[in-house]
Order: sequence, then C-alpha cells, then structure tokens
Amino acid sequence: MDVFSWGSQDAHAVAPVPPDGLVARVAQQYMTPSQISSLNPYNYNPAEAAKLLTSAGFKKAKDGTWLMPNGKPFKLTLSIDSSWTDQVAAFQVAASALTSFGIPSVESTVENTTYINDFHTGAFQIAAYCCAGGSPNPLEDFAASPIGSQENFTGSGTYAGDHGISYGPVEDVPGIGKVNIPAALNDEYAATAPGPKMNALTYDWAKFVETQVPFLEYAAFANQIAFSTRNFNWPKVNNPLWVQVSNGSYDIVLAKSAVN
Repeated sequence: MDVFSWGSQDAHAVAPVPPDGLVARVAQQYMTPSQISSLNPYNYNPAEAAKLLTSAGFKKAKDGTWLMPNGKPFKLTLSIDSSWTDQVAAFQVAASALTSFGIPSVESTVENTTYINDFHTGAFQIAAYCCAGGSPNPLEDFAASPIGSQENFTGSGTYAGDHGISYGPVEDVPGIGKVNIPAALNDEYAATAPGPKMNALTYDWAKFVETQVPFLEYAAFANQIAFSTRNFNWPKVNNPLWVQVSNGSYDIVLAKSAVN
C-alpha cells in the first residue's frame, strides 16, 4: 500500500476509499464494482480543501493559519479515549495534519468513562469512535455506526435521549427518502434478509454516508491475533468461511481454535 506523511507524523493505518461506512470486504460483497467506483474517494487534496474553506468565508492569516468567517482563529481539539492506544496514535497523525494545513489542532486524551459520556452527550469538537464493522450483515454495520441508535440520538439505556454527534436524526437518504436515521436503520436491520433488497439498501446508505459525511472513516485497523498452527485445521479455500475479496485474495471470516 502507499504510505503518506501528513504533517510531522506518518500514517500507520489504511485509509478507507471511499468513505462509505463499510469495511472494504463487506462493501465488495454487497455492492457492485460500478457502484463502488461511483462513490467519491475524497483523495487527499490540500488545494481543494483550501478552495472549499475560502468559498465558505474562511481566510488565511499572515502566519498561515486559517481564520473563521467571524475573524476568530480556527482551532480544533481532537478527543480520544486514552485506553485506545491505536487510535491515540492515529489522532496524533490527524492533529499533525490539520496543524500543518493551518488549523492548529491538539489531541486531548481522557479516561474511558469520561470519554464515553462526552461522546454520547456531544461534549466534543472531534472525537473518534471504533466501529467493529465486517459483520455478515452490512445493515448491522450501519446501525452500529456513529449515526445509529446506539450512539446518536440514543433510544434506550443509560444515554437514552442524548444526541451524540447531533446529526439528524431526520434526513433525506438517497433511494430511501426522508427518515429518522437511527430508527430506520434499526428497522431495516431487523427486517431485511440477504438478497436484492439488502444490496439496494447497502448502496443507498453508502451513498448517504459518502455524500453527507455525518462521520468520516479516518482509518481501518486490523487486530493482529497470535495463534498456533500446530493444532489448527484451516478450512479449504472453497469453504464458505473464506470470502474472496479481490484479485484472488481471500479473508477468513470465522475461525475456531482447536487447542484444548
């Protein structure tokens, strides 16, 4: 893969392309190549970013930093759970990239309880959320994402009624119409079986995430699992536990250790 350096930090994780709300393996299973290629990959382009900020009324100060339309400095704080060490490192890259671009940014690490509370109540400017992703049902991945009812406009539990990222909850989703996002995702996940309808809904929600960007997929991480091959019988490639992802490459979706 290509490795880029943003600001003074090197990226250490794979940036999803395009930001459709799904991990690549799931997107490739439920969307066609033409559907995926129709989505905007948002390639790294500082010149285009500067153009967009200028069009929105932002201006550059003499020191090279950006000023908001009201003339105040454009500064950001990136909040992260201090126990999520991989994301702490990723946000160091993000803060460095923004600062290098002219938006002074700092990373703020807080302990888990405070972070979860801040995330659900919207007490942050920018925060990271770890979506598990990669489930056999893509609608489950969307429902469990930062726009789903578990995190945004939570419907039950400790944070019932809290607004999370405060996106929506009622928005116009391409191909679906104006819906309450968390409620619609819950209903679709519970009622949709694999097939053409699930595929169509997957593309609709992917277009919604890609165009509206209520949340931005910053990086895709892979957990590295240690195991012994001595007592493990790998399934044959034609076993349904293996999923072909691209160009003859395969991912295993389930494995059980035979070690007693």
